[in-house]
Amino acid sequence: MPGISRPEVRTWASVIHALLHYDFCPAANYWVYWLKRPEATLLAAGMVALACALFVQPIAFVGFAAILVTLALGWFWPWIAVRGLRSELKFLQVRTTEGQAARVQLRIHNRCPWPIWGLSLEGGLIPHTNSEQTHFKGETAMALARVSGWSTIEFDWEFTPQSRGVYPFSVPKITTGFPFGLMRAGRMVHTTSQLLAWPQTATLDVLLDSVENNSSQDILCEHRVGDCGDLLGTRTFRQGDPLRRVHWAQTARHGRLIVLERQAAAQACVRIVVDLESAMHVGRGASSTLEWTIRLAASVAEIYHQQHAAVECYLGPKLIRIPNGDAGWKRFLDELARFPDHGLNTELPMPTCSHQRKHHDVLEVIITTDLRLTRQPGLNHPCGRQRCVVLQTSAFQPQPLPQVVKLCPAHHWVLIDSLDDVAGQFRRKWRRLCHEH
Repeated sequence: MPGISRPEVRTWASVIHALLHYDFCPAANYWVYWLKRPEATLLAAGMVALACALFVQPIAFVGFAAILVTLALGWFWPWIAVRGLRSELKFLQVRTTEGQAARVQLRIHNRCPWPIWGLSLEGGLIPHTNSEQTHFKGETAMALARVSGWSTIEFDWEFTPQSRGVYPFSVPKITTGFPFGLMRAGRMVHTTSQLLAWPQTATLDVLLDSVENNSSQDILCEHRVGDCGDLLGTRTFRQGDPLRRVHWAQTARHGRLIVLERQAAAQACVRIVVDLESAMHVGRGASSTLEWTIRLAASVAEIYHQQHAAVECYLGPKLIRIPNGDAGWKRFLDELARFPDHGLNTELPMPTCSHQRKHHDVLEVIITTDLRLTRQPGLNHPCGRQRCVVLQTSAFQPQPLPQVVKLCPAHHWVLIDSLDDVAGQFRRKWRRLCHEH
């Protein structure tokens, strides 16, 4: 009789495994899932001990009593233990960047004489994402040691936010399930401060040229003639020139009016349009296209702000102008940190070429996804000083997506088509885009 080959064994094993793990009656899960809890096992053991005590040997009452004590302690002791707790959570700094540590201090005061073990800090610090929306509750942020009776203890640790936002997201709790974990009880933690986590930025080393069109007495243009700044040269007097600009020594030498030319006050201007409509984004949490759109917008704004340009940023319908200096930059990042993680529910069209012709002197950078291109085909043909950064949604959520119109012309685009090292990919393609112009 021929033997059974290994592939056939693996096939039969996978079939048996699938049959044993298949849910034949999903409607009955609501009625039988409670059997997975340890209370069900203890109750069943208690009923068996009681039956043995009544019909076999009275000594079984000892086991029945032990099971009742275990259930009573497991259910009621956590609730009794946390009644005397008062706790306070404090962030030792106001701002940080996602991925960078911040100091957190937790003070717990136990007013009861008995010590408490198995405490943990839950909710408010670690995001939990499901298929519908993002919640921030029930996740253990820190496991704590023993708290003695009639004492106050402080816990100090480094917390690293994995996504931007305002921490804590919700009211945290101090919980315990000691001694058996049958029941968890908790008390609200009083929060005395908040932590703003800024979006992480990709450091750019080159930038696109932007027209210098905003008048500023502090920022001067070397190749434009104006009324302030350093002396550029002299020229013949023209009708309308002010007499205060006449160079009288050169006028006397040449026998005609000669005027001075100075630098013009100017400031480069860039407008960043961020697509924050929730329907145009996929994914959840820190790796979603919405979060990366915000990070890339902050990256572009950062390099132009460092070059003292006038930066305007549209966060949906809201226009934010970033003043020069660290204070203005911090206020902008605070706005990004406070922006809702679910995006905007309103439908907001992106500007097209007709809009760009009205603002031909402003460099406009649009950051969106390929889902926007299917809804608004006019964006597939950017022109003038309009540039687009597009995140390909299939890279962030592998599933069948609508066919996207081909990007054209290619030299107006930065396409992010991979989830691996998005910041490095954007840095390389942004540098290529700048060199092409």
